[in-house]
Amino acid sequence: MHERFRNVSKKESTWWPTSGHEFSDPKSWHALYSCEVVPGRIARAATLTFDTDWALDVPELITRIATLTQEKKRRELEFNLVQFAIVGLERRMQMLESLQTKIIPIDSFAPEPYVVLKPILIAVQATEEEFEASWFDANIHFSGGNEEEAVTNLKGFILDCFDNFSSKTPDKLGPEPIRQLAVMRGYIQKIA
Repeated sequence: MHERFRNVSKKESTWWPTSGHEFSDPKSWHALYSCEVVPGRIARAATLTFDTDWALDVPELITRIATLTQEKKRRELEFNLVQFAIVGLERRMQMLESLQTKIIPIDSFAPEPYVVLKPILIAVQATEEEFEASWFDANIHFSGGNEEEAVTNLKGFILDCFDNFSSKTPDKLGPEPIRQLAVMRGYIQKIA
C-alpha cells in the first residue's frame, strides 16, 4: 500500500457525513470506523485515519487499479485461449485414436477349404463412416461397418480373388493380378 496509508494511527482522523443532505453541516458528521480482526479475538472498532493530502494519491491509485484490471483481463484471455487449444488438442487426439491402425493376423479361412501357409497380416483402420481392412502385400482392400465385418469381408474377397485368378491362365490376367496371385500363393493353398 502507498506510504501515506501506512501507520495511519499517528495521523489525524477523517470525518464523513452520514447522508448526502448533511454534507454542509459539520456538526452532523460522524467519525468513520472500521473493524480490526485479530484471530482468536473479538473484532474491535478503530478510528480510520488518513493523511490529509490523500487526494494527491488518487490518480496513482486509479492508474494502478486500471493496470491490475488490464493484467487480469489479459490473463483471463490467455487462460481462455489455452482452454480453447486444449479442447482442440483433445478432439485431435480422439480423432487420431479412432484412426489408429490395428494389425490383425489371418490364421485360418475355416470353414472354407483353404489352408493358410503363413499368417496374413492385415491392417484395419477406421475411416469416416466405416472400417477398412487391407492386405497391402497383395493390394487387396475391403470395408465393413465395424472391424470384425471389415476383416470377414476381406477374407471372403481374398478367397474370391484367389479362386478367380487361379482359374485363369497368366495370359488372361494383367500384370497386377499376376503379381497378386503370386503373393496369395505364398500364403494360401486350396485343399483338394
